[in-house]
Amino acid sequence: MKKRRVSTKFFLYFLMLMLMMVTVGCSSSDNGGPAAATTYSISGVVALTGGPLTGAKVTLSGKSTRTYKTGADGTYSFTGLANGTYTVTPVLAGYTFNPASKVVVINGSNMTADFVATSFTGATYSISGKVTGVEVLGAKITFSSASTIAEVLTDGDGNYISPSLPAGGHYTVTPYHSGYAFTPANISGIILSSANSAGNDFASESSNFTQADLEGTWNYQSVETGSWNGWVRGTVTIASDGTVTFDSCFNIYGACSLTSVVFTIDSLTGEIVDSGNAYNHYTMASNKTFIAGTQHDVGTTHPALIIFQKKVDGTVYANTDLKSKSFVFHQLNVGASEKWKYGKGSIDSSRAINISSETDPSGTDKPGDVGATISVDSDGFVTMSDNTTWKGFLSADKKTIVGTVTEITEYHMMIIQIIDGQSSHTSHISGVWYGHMLATGAADPAPFWVHQTISIDGGKMYTLSWVSSNSTVTAPTKPPFISIGSSRTATVTGSDFNGQLSYDGKFIVGTETFDTGVFALDVITY
Repeated sequence: MKKRRVSTKFFLYFLMLMLMMVTVGCSSSDNGGPAAATTYSISGVVALTGGPLTGAKVTLSGKSTRTYKTGADGTYSFTGLANGTYTVTPVLAGYTFNPASKVVVINGSNMTADFVATSFTGATYSISGKVTGVEVLGAKITFSSASTIAEVLTDGDGNYISPSLPAGGHYTVTPYHSGYAFTPANISGIILSSANSAGNDFASESSNFTQADLEGTWNYQSVETGSWNGWVRGTVTIASDGTVTFDSCFNIYGACSLTSVVFTIDSLTGEIVDSGNAYNHYTMASNKTFIAGTQHDVGTTHPALIIFQKKVDGTVYANTDLKSKSFVFHQLNVGASEKWKYGKGSIDSSRAINISSETDPSGTDKPGDVGATISVDSDGFVTMSDNTTWKGFLSADKKTIVGTVTEITEYHMMIIQIIDGQSSHTSHISGVWYGHMLATGAADPAPFWVHQTISIDGGKMYTLSWVSSNSTVTAPTKPPFISIGSSRTATVTGSDFNGQLSYDGKFIVGTETFDTGVFALDVITY
């Protein structure tokens, strides 16, 4: 059979057709081909009080650098921009702008930045400085006065300079970079009178805490005393913006309800501000899973101690977590009996509890309860077989249980710390710690709470701040000395403080007699 010859022209046509088919087919995401990069825009209006401003030069800097001159309608637009951080600055001789410059972050959407122009023929000056430390690139620097605001970003060397700012005014310069803290937090009172202001420098350091550390589900347990005695417990969900939603709430009478609030955490100290009540004060331990605090409702006289424990995603709980363990416990009793207790014991292979010793303010030292069985469910909630009101939560590291319980007309908060396997610890602890105390009793000045900031250096405890719900309760005049024993017990000179450093070394739980007839439970976070 004679072979047919395929013409070159036909072959090229066929090849082009096949390439077109392949190209069309690969445009589908099902085939995993590269998609065209998505871009966005930054646009806006530059306007005078009475209408648009023509001829203003708008500069874009950052990931891209461009300029745009506004037309008769005062608008500008930068298109084809990738996700990233940009600075937009308008300029026109004879005018000032508010804001004088604007930092804009593109993250998956088009953005808008508008500017208001004011006729101005006076002098203008700049404010400059440098950020040094662990992160210097891309810090947002804000310049603000009563009438003007501007924003710029630091360059790769940490340097910054403001756009032209009107003379006069008391300007404040504030740095910000997510995940970092700055010293000082801001520089205020800068007056631009006859020269530029230079040397406004900041040092950056890694933030110890962020709002993201609050995000998630937490179990909370609190004990209250005074005009109302009892406990409150439940779970909360904290959103990325700090909004606290109470998923469940129970007290000694049954179900209760609490109003949503907002928590804001200090990036350096871990101190938490509660939007619902200025009296509430909490601190997060540096393990990011434990929060302790003091609180009382406005207009009431029942102070409280509260502890939050984070439900860490992926943590698997089982009853084997509580088998064959040794522990210590500290608790505060309110109601018919107002006192502290501490002791130690063990849990056997059947999860039966044996309290080997128990001490209260009377000085007795005696064996306690024997035989109650402890259990934990798959969500970390702990119960006791001998009292259906006992409810607690086991920490993600399986070393701490915080629980509350009713015994007829007594109400207790109990903190159980499992001590098996812990290594020895230095006899001294150092650093800045945050103390929370709830005191009860029939004698003055009880009841009250205290929260304080403590600097521990070589074992000496220096009080940096002291706030009490009872103004007559004041800080110690001489720094006491705290020491940590080989089994992580904590003692304080000049007091009957009996405490325990946590397994991870991030908090201390203890009891003490604050004054004659005044008994306290302390939780100190690091």
